Amino acid sequence: MSSPHDVDSASDGPTGETPAPVEAPAPVEAPAPVETFASEESRRAVAEARAAAAASPRRRGPRSVRSMLWSLLPLVALIVVMVVLFEPREDNPPATIDPGPAYSYAAQQLSAGVPQPAQLPAGWRATSADVATAAPGSSTPPSLRVGYLTAKGKYIELFEADLSAADVVDLQIKGATPTSTEPIDGRSWQRYTVPNGEAALITSFGKVTVLVTGNAGDDEMTTLINALS
Repeated sequence: MSSPHDVDSASDGPTGETPAPVEAPAPVEAPAPVETFASEESRRAVAEARAAAAASPRRRGPRSVRSMLWSLLPLVALIVVMVVLFEPREDNPPATIDPGPAYSYAAQQLSAGVPQPAQLPAGWRATSADVATAAPGSSTPPSLRVGYLTAKGKYIELFEADLSAADVVDLQIKGATPTSTEPIDGRSWQRYTVPNGEAALITSFGKVTVLVTGNAGDDEMTTLINALS
């Protein structure tokens, strides 16, 4: 039978055996990354977004050009308005004048009578008239110049001066070439071709030489000559 002392020795005291070592807990491994498998639609959307981002700098150029064009639009509109306002209008014909005072004044300045059209067909009208007087000490005699617009819209100029036919040709149609002599209304008229292609007819009424030029046809030239008196 054992004593209490023996019991305590058995429980508290050394038993003579080495205690077993305590093992450290095994390290906890991090969970392996889970691979995400995107769908085909998701990959396509990502690829399109990347492509759009890469292409966006290239689209800035056209947008800049459009912006520049829009900014120039007011200037272009202003230029168009100025061209329309200041462009010469061919539909504005020359004003009609009364050449009577010019003929009357020329008759006082020239040494002889001044031939003038007695009556012209309907639609004809005078558009200009000028009397050049001789300046003091000048050897150039006075002259008369009257412009007509025919019913066909052609121009005829009547020039009269106290000069010889040769002097009038040299002064008014220099370089013109004589082509023929034509009898019109009982007078002999010398025809010339002017360098600009127009026709010219010249004759003498006493001391006054009369020159008819313009881009009108021969029939209209003859109409004016037949009206002179």
